[in-house]
Amino acid sequence: MIITAYYTPDYKIDYSLYLKSSLEKIDGLKYDVIEVPDRGNWSLNTFYTPSVIKKMLEKYPRDAVVKVGVDAYLHEYPRLFDKIEKTQETDVAITYRPQDPIIRPDCATVLVMNNDNGRYFCNEWDKACKEKEKNLTMVFCDMEVLWTIMDKILKKIRITRLPYSYGQSWHFDKKQSFPIIEEFRTSWHHNRNKI
Repeated sequence: MIITAYYTPDYKIDYSLYLKSSLEKIDGLKYDVIEVPDRGNWSLNTFYTPSVIKKMLEKYPRDAVVKVGVDAYLHEYPRLFDKIEKTQETDVAITYRPQDPIIRPDCATVLVMNNDNGRYFCNEWDKACKEKEKNLTMVFCDMEVLWTIMDKILKKIRITRLPYSYGQSWHFDKKQSFPIIEEFRTSWHHNRNKI
């Protein structure tokens, strides 16, 4: 398993304060976090998500890829990811938003297996993001693009719902349990209403 995230130059400090400091404290974790160019607005920057996961699947062909937010904090080794990778019973494992009346993926944490279905998932999501870019007229993020293709991809891939402790967000939710991965979502908080 490889943990990945990405950041634009404005969020390099968030990476250092949160994710990097936590990854360095946990023995046995492999990670690869990259800087990407700022595309001019928050929505377009979130659309990097599927392409970054695709890049990591290619770079690490023997590993499942786990995407977290660059301002996430891992409190302990995420053992569930090893179990998922070992059993090979799913193609994608993803957090969901517990407060939503409709059960939809949250994208705070996304594990993608390095198999044909995992790559299909990323390709479809990336295609949908690129299509949305062409006529972006309102704030829209990677998560909302994923919602638009869920029916299509569920026909082909196996998706597992991660426990909320694997992507708990401090400013959206009351603490439901002690988080394994805590998402601070600084970019969401500062930019969600800007296009």
